[in-house]
Amino acid sequence: MKASINLGFTQNLVLTPQLQQSIKLLQLSANELEQELINLTEANPFLEFDSEMSAAPLEPLPYLSNLSSSSSKVNITDDENDPINQVAQKTSLFDHLLDQIKLFRLSPEEKALIASLAGNLDEKGYLRLSMDELIEEVAFYLDPENGSPTQQIQRAISYLQQLDPVGVGARDLAECLQIQLKQFSATLKDTPTWAHGTRIVTELLLELSNQDYSQIKKILRINDAELGQALKLIRSLKHNPVEHLETTSDPLLTPDIVIKKSQGKWQALPNPAAFPKISLHQEYSKIIEASKKSSVSEGIAQKLQEARWLVKNIVQRNETILQVANEIVKMQQNFFEYGPIGMRPMVLREIAERLELHESTISRVTTQKYLTCLQGTFEFKYFFGSQVQTETGGTVSSTAIRTLIAQMVGAENPKKPLSDSKIVQLMADQGFIVARRTIAKYRDSLKILPVHLRKANALVEMA
Repeated sequence: MKASINLGFTQNLVLTPQLQQSIKLLQLSANELEQELINLTEANPFLEFDSEMSAAPLEPLPYLSNLSSSSSKVNITDDENDPINQVAQKTSLFDHLLDQIKLFRLSPEEKALIASLAGNLDEKGYLRLSMDELIEEVAFYLDPENGSPTQQIQRAISYLQQLDPVGVGARDLAECLQIQLKQFSATLKDTPTWAHGTRIVTELLLELSNQDYSQIKKILRINDAELGQALKLIRSLKHNPVEHLETTSDPLLTPDIVIKKSQGKWQALPNPAAFPKISLHQEYSKIIEASKKSSVSEGIAQKLQEARWLVKNIVQRNETILQVANEIVKMQQNFFEYGPIGMRPMVLREIAERLELHESTISRVTTQKYLTCLQGTFEFKYFFGSQVQTETGGTVSSTAIRTLIAQMVGAENPKKPLSDSKIVQLMADQGFIVARRTIAKYRDSLKILPVHLRKANALVEMA
């Protein structure tokens, strides 16, 4: 019998300690990374870690000073003014509103109702619940002798919307902008600019979101200069009414990236507070290098090698995060310019192919990494939301669809609210060919009532 030899080959992926560390570091958030580096530095004498990095100045941050340091959550000040050190002194949004509610000359029951509504605001100060949901939430504070539940709630909302910060208590973006415009001085209200701006956010938000400036000029019968002044006024308004308010309602985050506009383009800039400075201890390293190899213990040599690996892995981590952020900004210029309505569909694979990296690497980078911009602070993965297949075979970002639905409904005539079919038609006019069932799905997710219920509520409110 002839002996036969079968050779079998198996491929095993061997993760070296250096590669394991690289993967781990990439998964950490900025805050977690800082703590990890503190621990590693304490255990390795060859490492130097700049523990004052959270106080490092960020050169382009005058841009963020217009938004207030609290909204950006970027640690750019000295220790005395560090937002982290001041967190215990900050108040919650609810407490801030409650202090003002107490000053109203109303009955205790009416104040309690307003406070209950304040407790149902989202993190941006919007009142997103439907009327039916609000009635259920505040039922305990409703008095049958003070009118219908809807009337009482509408009255309470009107008081809530008088509070600081201006725009709080709005049901949608259109109402938020309208509230802010109403708060302008009487002098400004007498100007054509204020009148044009008010009409745009009240009646022409859809045209504005679609940048249909020619249609806006035609409807308002204004020229380019007048439109420019109206748009300047609108851009001065806040989409997030509580962004300037220092509160403890949100967990403290350290954004990895700051988005800044330069030469007409939005760009990603690293936040020094999230990009740590770690290096080899030069004196110790020189001593070891100068020593004879035989006189250096294996343990010390290993510590030096580990320190070198860590420094290299940190540099690689920071470069990868910045590369991914740059690609996000390149592909989402319209988002940073116009907000969620400008979001384009995007998947991890696109970024992976552009950067010639594995998709799993992009996934790690987009988790627990944040960027801050005019629209707020977002996790990287926010920009990789689900896509909607259009009936023409294309795709559109679900975020853009939701935003457009909210804006359309927010700008509708309460006496003639938009049906799902009408929204489909309006979407088609803007180039979005989406099925009616898709509109209904996202309308429900936004907690917007069907057309017949919105119309019924409007009739009750006008009664």
